[in-house]
Amino acid sequence: MAWPKRDSEKAEAQKLLSTGYRAYLGRLVDEEHRQSLRLPEGATWADAIAYQTIKRAVGLISKENICFTAIQELRETTEGKNPERIVTAGNEELAALAKVLSGGPADESPTTIEATGITVSEPEIAPSEEGAEG
Repeated sequence: MAWPKRDSEKAEAQKLLSTGYRAYLGRLVDEEHRQSLRLPEGATWADAIAYQTIKRAVGLISKENICFTAIQELRETTEGKNPERIVTAGNEELAALAKVLSGGPADESPTTIEATGITVSEPEIAPSEEGAEG
């Protein structure tokens, strides 16, 4: 089989792979694996992956107490990813670049921009740092 050469062929190959994943994950786990994983009757491969991920998250499978990668996977799957934050710390060039990369014009001057999972913000300055009397 030849490698896909065009974007349309790549998209088709990706579509077929995701379709295959969905189909296989929805299949029932065979009896031997179901029993060895201690899954209930009627469990699918998606159920098996979820169960194993949860066991890793709470330290039931591994020498470490907790698997933070599994915890992160569970959180991001159920709650969504947290937006990344870029602190520009008063650097106007960095702030302008970050604004453009996040889809906004460089000449805008809001203190925080959120777009495409990226947050750009200026650090907050406490009143004592601004020279306020007190």
